[in-house]
Amino acid sequence: MPSPIRRESPAPTPRSQHISFDNFEADMRSGELRKNGSRIRLQAQPFQLLALLLQNSGEVVPRDEICSELSDGRYMLYSQLDENNSNIMLVSNFL
Repeated sequence: MPSPIRRESPAPTPRSQHISFDNFEADMRSGELRKNGSRIRLQAQPFQLLALLLQNSGEVVPRDEICSELSDGRYMLYSQLDENNSNIMLVSNFL
């Protein structure tokens, strides 16, 4: 049985169009990510992963739930999820 999830900070509401964190701003409507005002190229699926995690800030989101949300009913391998996560980390750490 999973342990209860403690929320450390309030999660942005799903209606939030812009979510800011560190030097970044994610535009949920357009699917754009900006750092210090400059647009960062991020493919659609890695952005969807980032958006899902931002909308569930402070919560643990299980891999199966993430795969279900990102796959649109198709089968998604954990390796694909790992690749999306790596793309987000590369963009955030090296720009």
